[in-house]
Amino acid sequence: MHKMLRKLGQEEMVGLVVIMIVVTVIGLVFLGMFARKEPAIYPSGEATGFLYSARLYTVECRPDATRENYNLGECWVACPRGESCYGTTKTACEVLNETLKKMIEKSFKIGPEAKYAGYSLEIYSANTKITSMKSARIGGNMIAGSYFDEYNDVNVSFRLYPNY
Repeated sequence: MHKMLRKLGQEEMVGLVVIMIVVTVIGLVFLGMFARKEPAIYPSGEATGFLYSARLYTVECRPDATRENYNLGECWVACPRGESCYGTTKTACEVLNETLKKMIEKSFKIGPEAKYAGYSLEIYSANTKITSMKSARIGGNMIAGSYFDEYNDVNVSFRLYPNY
């Protein structure tokens, strides 16, 4: 009789341990699901100001021999139309991408020891993505700016990812 009570006690202890392990695992799963924070997006005058001034920057691309060079805002519109740059072998999209990349790299210090870890930029025309670029390190909280050209239906989104 004494041995039988001992076995029952051991079985109850094993059952209690199994229940505690299951409850702990379920608790950790719920904690992981609810504790995960979404990255914060902070509107930035710096990022928006960059886009507003960048659109006025004159680029090395013009539609024909009789017209002046485009500014970047006109290049945003010419790119989805598939326009080429007169007198060169480049398209408006190539000039747009090259110019934006150079402007971002000269305007913002990007890198592991710099103010910003990375950036991303997307341009949409009539809800179709016409260009997208990003640096190697993106993620986490971001400083965001945008520009919308209502007349030409062009939307530009620019995000900087600070080093914290």
